Amino acid sequence: VSTQSTGHERTTMDPASAAFEESITLDLTGAREFIGEQGLQPANMNQPNVFPAVRANELAKPLLDGGRFCAVKLSTKSFDAEAAALMATALKTMDEVFAADLSDCIAGRVEDVALEALSTLCHAFEGKALQSVDLSDNALGEKGVRACLPVLTSLESLRSLTLNNNGISAECAQVLADLLLEGGGTCLHKFHFSNNMSGEEGGVEIARIIAGSPQLQDFRMQSTRCSGAGSLAISAALPNATNLVRLDLCDNNYGQQACEQIAQALQHLPALAELHLKDIGMGNSGAAPILSAIAAAVPDLKVLSLGCNELTADVTLPLLEATGNKPELVELLLEENELGSKGALSVANGVAHRSKFCKLARLDLSANQIGSKAAEHVALSMADKDAMTVLGLDANTMSARAVQAVQKLCAEAQIQCVLDENELPDEEDEEEEEPAAVNATQQATAAAPAAPQQPAVLIKVTPEHTWVEKGPLGLKLLQKGQHKEDKYGVKVSGVTKEGIPQYLSGLNLEFLNGEKVDDITYAQVLAKLKAAGRPLTLKFSGTMPSDLAAQHGLVPDQRPKPEQTKQPLVTAPEVQAPTAEEAAAKAAANVSQVPHNPIVKVTPEHTWVE
Repeated sequence: VSTQSTGHERTTMDPASAAFEESITLDLTGAREFIGEQGLQPANMNQPNVFPAVRANELAKPLLDGGRFCAVKLSTKSFDAEAAALMATALKTMDEVFAADLSDCIAGRVEDVALEALSTLCHAFEGKALQSVDLSDNALGEKGVRACLPVLTSLESLRSLTLNNNGISAECAQVLADLLLEGGGTCLHKFHFSNNMSGEEGGVEIARIIAGSPQLQDFRMQSTRCSGAGSLAISAALPNATNLVRLDLCDNNYGQQACEQIAQALQHLPALAELHLKDIGMGNSGAAPILSAIAAAVPDLKVLSLGCNELTADVTLPLLEATGNKPELVELLLEENELGSKGALSVANGVAHRSKFCKLARLDLSANQIGSKAAEHVALSMADKDAMTVLGLDANTMSARAVQAVQKLCAEAQIQCVLDENELPDEEDEEEEEPAAVNATQQATAAAPAAPQQPAVLIKVTPEHTWVEKGPLGLKLLQKGQHKEDKYGVKVSGVTKEGIPQYLSGLNLEFLNGEKVDDITYAQVLAKLKAAGRPLTLKFSGTMPSDLAAQHGLVPDQRPKPEQTKQPLVTAPEVQAPTAEEAAAKAAANVSQVPHNPIVKVTPEHTWVE
């Protein structure tokens, strides 16, 4: 049992009481435990984490011993009816409770036992002036919502309601809306309703809650299959929530008409700081009115998320016009679109403006079909932005050489840039815009067939290095993955100490003194490194061009030796350098001699059997 902050703030709390609150939250989260043996699903029976119902008294001991707590969190502890009754007895002793987090407290139970346990726990808060309730990660349905009625009766005081991943249907959403609007409206400041299955009709019901919540500041409705009439109802209700600071509608289907209504709503949301519209079926046509509205409204915008909306390079100029006048913008998230190299160059040039985007710390251009030269230009442009800390260029079409160049640029600028899953192992033939003026000699040179180049072959390497002296390792380490909880280990982004092999930059840390560390979190890796003594042996893994690996002795050098390719010495006759006129005439003649290679359409196929 630990005590920590709930993450919720009382509406009328001064700093002193807020600090006091941090020490009076009963938090039971931790390893999964099944408290009580009734109604376990077959997969959970006879497991070592199944405890008798009396275990509830052990968990509630701080309350039963007279401890004063104003908030409780029961997540990861699954109660049966008997255990819930014991816990409820202790919860009823909380006279000044204001936050009840009952998320994930009936997992792995059959329905009738789970509903009885949930109802018992909720009844413990009946008559309490709760300000915050979280019922996420419980399979509710209509019966579950009705079982939770006692914890939702304090409508006058309730400021925060979270219902994520509850399996709530359209019918269940109607029951919820009727309950919350029983008195005509709500006092909610925060309403999170994500990963449910309410669909189009459920969207209409949730829109009623928005329209009846004029104090709403934080609304999140991700992944609810909302579309059609539901998306139109939601977007039409938004102007009623004039205090909105954070709006998240990601992973639904809004379409053109709803996007136009969102654009109209933005004019009524002057306090909006975060706008998350990833994967809502926007397209360029839906983005146009939204970007136009952003340009004229939401002056304090800090986060704009438009990923996965099939946006192309055509949208970049309106995008830059909309965001260039937002001095507080910190994050611009454009991942999984179709901007291509042209769009990436446009975004980079716009963001690089010295007097704009001064606070931008994160730019995500992952999975946008960006080529090598454009990616390098993006990295170079972002290196000059003082606030930039995270650059997303994953899953684009960059060569191995470009990946190394971008890593080097970002490492020198102390920018985190994960470049996994780039699709081109070799340098691609990327078309770039040429300068407008090109003389005849340059044209002739460009038209002449280029000498064939051997493609760089990528090979896997697993070098290791041992540190024998105490002191800094001389390595810059980046967190792999987007979140602190991701268990992907770390990657070397740069080498800062003489004597440490430079080729370690870009490789993943795999083993620490023989212990595997590429499947734990960034913080855990750092803790192990800090605790390790000397000698310290680290083993790395990754890929690099074969010639570079051979150069550093990581693989046998298969390149031909100089004596194997030595040509007989031939003395050339002396010739005078041509005049400028002669060079131009020769270049013009060469142009006319270059054979014409017609472009033909081909449709090859290949079969992978392994």
